[in-house]
Amino acid sequence: MKRILPLVHFLFIITFIFSCKNEDNSPEMMIPDEEEMEMLVLPEATQTGAGTFGALVDGEVFSEDTDPFLTIYTNVNGEFFFLTGALNLNSVVRQIRIGSVEAPIEENMTYEIGVGSNGNYFGEVTFNDSEDPITTANMSGALTITKLDPTTNIVSGTFFFNVMNGNTLVEITEGRFDQIYEE
Repeated sequence: MKRILPLVHFLFIITFIFSCKNEDNSPEMMIPDEEEMEMLVLPEATQTGAGTFGALVDGEVFSEDTDPFLTIYTNVNGEFFFLTGALNLNSVVRQIRIGSVEAPIEENMTYEIGVGSNGNYFGEVTFNDSEDPITTANMSGALTITKLDPTTNIVSGTFFFNVMNGNTLVEITEGRFDQIYEE
């Protein structure tokens, strides 16, 4: 009996050890799939017309989760209008748009982002809890056009700006886009 008791005890311990499972489903233990990984990383800053748009919103990745946003750069009665952006229905920020109203864009130029009025460049954010876009009135920001090719209709650039959501400052940083535009 003295020899069997240690053997039974040993088998019980071995069975217990091998029957334990790691059921930790905390976010840091879960491994995202390929689609989820794409949502965690900003698109590359390319200049090929890749159809990409992304930015960090308070440090969190925001990128397109539907079909690419229509990008426009057109001349209407001698006045230029530019608009690009992205829609993501699974983010706190539903949409980010940047553009110009009656103001041309040029390659390798940087423009101060302000309110979307005549002759200005703007950034807008629509939050999922609001239908009204919030513009960059009295907030800092810049739009840099890194490529503008009228032959291939490619427009690429970078941007950053801040907006207020109620009393909360929201920082849009490391923005980049690479689109084919319509005229």
